[in-house]
Amino acid sequence: MHGAATVAAALLLSGLMAGSARADLSGTIAGWVRDERGVPQMGASVSILSAEGELARRVFTDYSGQFTAAGLMPGAYAVQVALGRFTPVRKNGVQVLTGGRTVLDVSMRGLFTSLQLVYPGPGEIKDMTEDWKWVLRSAHS
Repeated sequence: MHGAATVAAALLLSGLMAGSARADLSGTIAGWVRDERGVPQMGASVSILSAEGELARRVFTDYSGQFTAAGLMPGAYAVQVALGRFTPVRKNGVQVLTGGRTVLDVSMRGLFTSLQLVYPGPGEIKDMTEDWKWVLRSAHS
């Protein structure tokens, strides 16, 4: 009975040591998500993708626009950030080092920042139908 308890304790201790060794091998990707004016964006989805394109972790920004994805194995990742009214942002080749912390400062552009309406001159064809205007209005709200 005493021998079995010793073996169980040794197995438990080796499992704890292996777990802490694994934790020491991992790294972290952290950062901030802001709009083009520098305003922090809460609730942005931050997806950490492996080199093979598989989802390794998904976290969300907090009220101050910050995110942290800990426990990532060393290697290269892609980080994709998405939030409703913004154009998604993707950064490839983000390196995670053993015990390291990689910090990103993500700036998101609004969907309609680059949209420019051009009105036709006299006699030119007008192709902005009411349906298209409705699509633009409903996508913005």
